Amino acid sequence: LSVSQSVRQTGCRALPAVARTLVSQRVTGALMGDAATAAAELERHVATQRAAIIAADQNSNRNRAALQHLERQHDQQQQWLYVGNMFVRVSCAAARGVVEADQQRLHADIERLQAAVRDGQQLAAQMREADD
Repeated sequence: LSVSQSVRQTGCRALPAVARTLVSQRVTGALMGDAATAAAELERHVATQRAAIIAADQNSNRNRAALQHLERQHDQQQQWLYVGNMFVRVSCAAARGVVEADQQRLHADIERLQAAVRDGQQLAAQMREADD
């Protein structure tokens, strides 16, 4: 059975496109069982995504502080940048570019995770209603 077919058998609507791509294998496997088990697995998955949002937001705050520091350091030509597990000395403009690119990636990740949480919560509510 496909995921959509198993959802229809439990009385729920088909998975939204975003939720379908982000639901873990455990949730997909749970869909083969009852709706309450699938909803509980989906809620655990949503909680994991919320934790990822918090971690990404904390990194975004650190990047924002780093960008503010780089804006104040106009007179220095080079800055130390921590990349992976080492420090690299780069120009101030290059460091700013790296941090800004990371900031954009973090914002995109946060938006994607927020959409997945929203879709997951809606789907879990639909599954709970169908089980009642």
